[in-house]
Amino acid sequence: MQIIIGKLNPTLTQGLLSGLEGYFHTEEDSEQVPISLESHKKLLALHPSSLATSFSDDGNLVASVVTIPTTKEITDLFMSGEITEKELFDRTEPRGNSEALYLMSAFVAPDYRRRGLGIQLTKELISKIDSDAKLTLFAWPTSEEGKKFTNALQENIHRAILVRVR
Repeated sequence: MQIIIGKLNPTLTQGLLSGLEGYFHTEEDSEQVPISLESHKKLLALHPSSLATSFSDDGNLVASVVTIPTTKEITDLFMSGEITEKELFDRTEPRGNSEALYLMSAFVAPDYRRRGLGIQLTKELISKIDSDAKLTLFAWPTSEEGKKFTNALQENIHRAILVRVR
């Protein structure tokens, strides 16, 4: 299995984007961050370790985790429901003064679930972006799986994760 952090592998990128779009359906929801090459480039501009992907030896997508380092002001607007996820992404600029980390998405292919891979990738991104544990972590789990994942991650990293409710 191959794990890639903070890079877009040109030979795997198109398969990654189509696989994730098939799961998250961002094209159907204007409030979500679009899954595109442009959004992935911006994520890497925000922080080189904003995203992680894992592929099987035969090149199939196994897991993907995406985070957005941002400011407290933008976090507060998002958590209160005043702005959408897409607006959070659009308003966040690559300035290097992050105060919070949005745990945007975690996907693990069905055959690889319940092995801790999503937690492992997310912990790795958090440690690279927030090595001194000063950033506020926040998430918006929109499914039961997402809620369980957020709770498991919080227990695993022994840190609070603010959770937005619909």
